[in-house]
Amino acid sequence: MAKTKTIYVDPDASGSNDGTSWTDAYTGLNTAISSSAADITPLGSDEIHQYLCRSSSGTADSIGSTTMTFAGYSTTLTNYISISGVDSFDGVWDTSSYRMVRASGTNADIFRANGTWDAVLKFQNLQIQCLRNANFITAFDFNHGTNTPNIFDVEIDRCIVRGPGASAVSLSWGIDIRSIGDAPACNMVIKNSLWYDWGRNVYEQGGTGQDSFEFFNNTCLRTTNESIANYTNTSSMKWYNNIILSGDTGTGLRFNYGDHDYNASNDTTNASTNDVDLSSISSLTEIFDTPTGDGDFNLVANAPVIDEGTDLSSSGVTGDIAGTARGATWDIGCFEYVAASTPEEGKYSDQARVLYIS
Repeated sequence: MAKTKTIYVDPDASGSNDGTSWTDAYTGLNTAISSSAADITPLGSDEIHQYLCRSSSGTADSIGSTTMTFAGYSTTLTNYISISGVDSFDGVWDTSSYRMVRASGTNADIFRANGTWDAVLKFQNLQIQCLRNANFITAFDFNHGTNTPNIFDVEIDRCIVRGPGASAVSLSWGIDIRSIGDAPACNMVIKNSLWYDWGRNVYEQGGTGQDSFEFFNNTCLRTTNESIANYTNTSSMKWYNNIILSGDTGTGLRFNYGDHDYNASNDTTNASTNDVDLSSISSLTEIFDTPTGDGDFNLVANAPVIDEGTDLSSSGVTGDIAGTARGATWDIGCFEYVAASTPEEGKYSDQARVLYIS
């Protein structure tokens, strides 16, 4: 059984700030990663390095002015680096829960793993926002150029990844997944996550050595360019059950290649058999609860994406971004629709008619 070393992060911690407990947690993830780097290099063959993040009083983690870079770590599929939020925000941006915010004046990506190193990374249940509005600034930079890592496995699950806003420059990206020539982007799984307010939410351009990329049950919207740009010509690129929009109208995606179906978009370019055409919608309120501001992207009743997805449980997708189990017929996007509960008709009628006289 793998040994798990836990490092605690809480911007509101007031103890010794050495990451050994919630009381003594590091007050920033960037500091936690840089301070514990010696322990990660290299990881033991049976060790998991786990960063747990919370905000006990609602303070944001400003994450400093430098990129959190993962380099030189000897990771494998059984010994890896995990970064997880423990606060429950139910898939809706919550200022009382743990959230990473990169300041507008900081010219740096948030996370980076690029180069010749091994990188097995898992990101789960996180709120991430980059306020820096500049070209080539990303939340996740997995562009490793002409280098070929031995292992490059990344999982992003149940995360909110926000950009600088409605005026985001076109070359700001939620995630940059590029490799040049025969350098593979290797194995990546991105699921049940919410991406919005970027130039492009996803920019993918792999080489001929691309191994595996799975993009399942995500919601991507409110971009100033294509919401998704996909350029890799290989069936190992799989895009299923995603809502892909660019604001209320406009270019939602550019699916040039890959295996894609059961997606919903206002752009029908290269549409597949089971895709849902959203080009006729006049407002995002036809799909989402509150699609403005911080946003609540839960599905409204009668949203055209309800029951239009395909079952991906065999691919490791279980619940939705809020942890809700998927229904018998899956919905498209990061949220599974849950009807509001109402009292059963007449359940309390008899009791209401009782009159007590003393």
